[in-house]
Amino acid sequence: MKARDVIESYVFRHYGNLTTVGSVGYEEESGRWVAELKSDYPRWIKDDRSTGEPMLRFIAMDNIGKIVFDNDLNVLEATPRDECGERIWDRLGLWRDAAERIMVEASADQLAMIRGADQFLAPICTILDNLQNPLHSKPVITREDIIRAGGPDWFKYLSLLEDLEIVRALPEEKEWTYGPLFTSLEEKAAKEGKVFERAVFAHILKNRYPAVRDVLRIGIFESVIHLDSSYYWQAMDVEAPISIERDNLFARYRVQYDDPDADRFTLNSRLQELRRVNAIKLDNNFCLAEPRILKRMVELKHEAAKYGPMSA
Repeated sequence: MKARDVIESYVFRHYGNLTTVGSVGYEEESGRWVAELKSDYPRWIKDDRSTGEPMLRFIAMDNIGKIVFDNDLNVLEATPRDECGERIWDRLGLWRDAAERIMVEASADQLAMIRGADQFLAPICTILDNLQNPLHSKPVITREDIIRAGGPDWFKYLSLLEDLEIVRALPEEKEWTYGPLFTSLEEKAAKEGKVFERAVFAHILKNRYPAVRDVLRIGIFESVIHLDSSYYWQAMDVEAPISIERDNLFARYRVQYDDPDADRFTLNSRLQELRRVNAIKLDNNFCLAEPRILKRMVELKHEAAKYGPMSA
C-alpha cells in the first residue's frame, strides 16, 4: 500500500471526515514522512423562504496540523484532534472578519449614517469644525487647544486623520492643519448633497475599519456592523440575495459573535437602524440584501481573491 493511502486511512480513523491530508513529504535525512492536515469546512446556507435544499459551500483551510511518521509509517507525533478543531474555529473567525471588512467597505456610506456612529463621530466633528472655522488667524489646531479640551484621546483621532491625509501635522509649530484629502472630501460631499463629516466617516470606514474597531473600540457601533455582517457573510458566499427570517438572523449573530445573551429587543432596534439607512432591506419578518451593496461586496470579494485566500 502506498504511503499516502496509509496516511489517509489513519487520518480518517483518528480525525473524522472533515479533516483530510494535504501535502505529504518524505525527509531523506531523517527517514520520516510528514503529512499536512487540512479541512474543507462545510457551511450550509439556507434561504428561509425557499422550500429547496440548503446550499452547501466549503471553506478551504490548509495546515491545521501535521502528523509525522517513521519510515515504516508508525506515528511519531500528531497534532491532537481538539487542537485541529481550535485552529478551524480560529480560521472561521479570520474568514468572518475578512468578510466583515468587505461588507463595511461596500456599505460604508450607509453605515456612516447610523446612530451608533455618533459616538465615534463627535470628536471627528470637533476637529473638522475647528479647521473649517478656526479659532486662530489661520486654519490650524494647536497642541494647546488639544490639551485644554481634555476629554477623548484627541491624539488618536488626529493620528487616524493624519494617516488618511485628511489633516496634516506641522511638527515645528506643534499644530495641525487640513490635509489634501480634506478639501477633496469637502467638495465631494457638497456635490453629492452629503453632510461633510459623514463623508469623512465613510472614508475612514472604507480605509481604516480595523482601527475604528480595535484601537478606538466603538462598542455600540460595532454591534450594528456585526448584525449586518451576520446577514451579508452568507449572501456574499452564495453571491446572491437570500431571505433570512429575523429571529434566525439574531440567532446567527449570537453564534458568530459569541454573544449568547444578546436580546431580541436590542437586536431588533439595531436591525431597524440598518433598514433606515438602506444597509439592509426588510420584507415583513425577512431580511434581504440591498442589491447594489451586495453587488459591490461580490466585486470586492473577487478582487481580494486575486491576492490569495480571504484572511484577517
